[in-house]
Amino acid sequence: MRATLLNNYKHYLLASVCLGLGIALFQAVGIISGGFPGMALIMYGIWGKLTIGTILFLLNLVPLILVYHIKGRDFCVLVIICMTAISIITDGILWSIGDGLAFLPHQPWGVLFGAVVGGVLSGIGLITFVQRGANSGGSMIVCAWASEKMKLPLPLVVLATDTCILLWGFFTILSPAQFIYTLLALFCMSGAIYGMEKYKNKGEYK
Repeated sequence: MRATLLNNYKHYLLASVCLGLGIALFQAVGIISGGFPGMALIMYGIWGKLTIGTILFLLNLVPLILVYHIKGRDFCVLVIICMTAISIITDGILWSIGDGLAFLPHQPWGVLFGAVVGGVLSGIGLITFVQRGANSGGSMIVCAWASEKMKLPLPLVVLATDTCILLWGFFTILSPAQFIYTLLALFCMSGAIYGMEKYKNKGEYK
């Protein structure tokens, strides 16, 4: 039991790092991600008053009511731990290597790299929380609930939600080119989620 708990928290930490790196890549190349991280990037792009991690944490406070009523207090506490880790690690990554990634938009392959790698890392981070019995907070809480209740594939629900956020970004901070690269990033994210789910269903996930 103790070994399983420690193993889960190890995966929560790795998932938080994946999400933080994904957000840092998106921010560096001027695109957005899906879910609440995408909303945080949009809000940061519009106002820039708070750090992305802080905005993300504040956004994640809203769905906690849903978590508490659906999953109970213990799961709610777990989500708070996970979303706090994500917020702190994201700001830590942006503070430590954010300036170092500034060269990417100036490379012919930079934005494509940020979209693909950032999308894959974000997808791996998001689904790892779910597969380990937790949740990263934000839209994934609603997506996982809707997927279960409506008998729809989780990647499809995530893609639909992220499309709405993408449209918000397009009408506020994204150029047409950034919109296309963001769309690519969302497909990479959904592909990573689908791949991880398929990998788990084959019984190879430990």
